Amino acid sequence: MFSFTGGNFLFALFFALNESVWEQLKLVFWPALFWGLTESIFIKKKTNNFFAAKVFAATFMVVFIISGFYLYTSISGHIKAMDIFIFVISVALGQMLGYRIFRCRKFSDTVFKISIAIIAVWAFLFLWFSFNPLKIDIFRDYQMTSKRIIHGVLLGRTRHTAFKSSFPWEAEICDLNSSEAAFSEKFICA
Repeated sequence: MFSFTGGNFLFALFFALNESVWEQLKLVFWPALFWGLTESIFIKKKTNNFFAAKVFAATFMVVFIISGFYLYTSISGHIKAMDIFIFVISVALGQMLGYRIFRCRKFSDTVFKISIAIIAVWAFLFLWFSFNPLKIDIFRDYQMTSKRIIHGVLLGRTRHTAFKSSFPWEAEICDLNSSEAAFSEKFICA
């Protein structure tokens, strides 16, 4: 989605910028958050522990995806179909967990406050690390075949596209066929 918008900064906050595990986690976190906010309009008063359920479900989904990904890749290597399977299972289990928490007796107000703090921390981490990734495996782009930084600008190439970026403010995305100059200092998108 990010590449379709021509590198729009707002889309970068909510959609995956690359194929790293961290960026893919946005695909479960933000929809869970926005769906939870939508649900709150209709069912918040009919359930117990609404926000706690949604926060713990979203946290479970994120942790399950991270754990599942590193467990299976340590055994078999990276398989895209497994990524999708783990994603679907994490959402299903997370929703079941949320439903179970809905049905519990009412938690204290402290749990509500902790839930709000947890969701705020997750949101901050997703926004911050989108543009300031650490040099650890969870931030590694699994599809990027090569990248270089020239004069403070990241130049990268995946199998299908090339891009030039001085994040967080601008990015140029090019088709691979027209981006042979992607790794020269001039970087021209034809």
